[in-house]
Amino acid sequence: MSKVVDYYEVLGVSRGAGPEGIARAFKSQMHTSHPDRPGGSEELARMLIQAREILRDPAKRQAYDSFLRRAEVTPTRRRPRPSHGRHRTTSRRAAEEATRRAAEREAAQKATDEASRKAAEREAARRAAQHEAARRVQRRHQGTSLWDIVGAIVVGGGILLGAAAVAEACMSDD
Repeated sequence: MSKVVDYYEVLGVSRGAGPEGIARAFKSQMHTSHPDRPGGSEELARMLIQAREILRDPAKRQAYDSFLRRAEVTPTRRRPRPSHGRHRTTSRRAAEEATRRAAEREAAQKATDEASRKAAEREAARRAAQHEAARRVQRRHQGTSLWDIVGAIVVGGGILLGAAAVAEACMSDD
């Protein structure tokens, strides 16, 4: 069964509305439903224009009214029905679900923050250990120039391998 559009309902007028009432309703509906306005749609604007064209011409309106009497009318806009308490449980469930999701997000954020904090602590400890090792080497070789260390390596029969050898020499207890 094809759906029949009730143009009276589209314009928001009663079946006994006169041409002035139809024109006023068309202007107010078109003002809010025009495609160039926020929230407007081209489909609804076309439907409003078609409703105005049919309902303002007496011959077309009479033919449309007789057609409506024969056909089943499908409402295009549904008005909100009173809830009578039925939607409260849905709203309560939705609120409980939203609360649960918020708690899950908060727990995940806490876990992420805790992991980030632990990683930062590990990095700080690693840097402190490196810094302390560098200070120990520095204290051990105070007053010794780099050339003295390099000369000791070369004279001692070792092979100079660059910075790694110098660091090894600094770390050794010889």
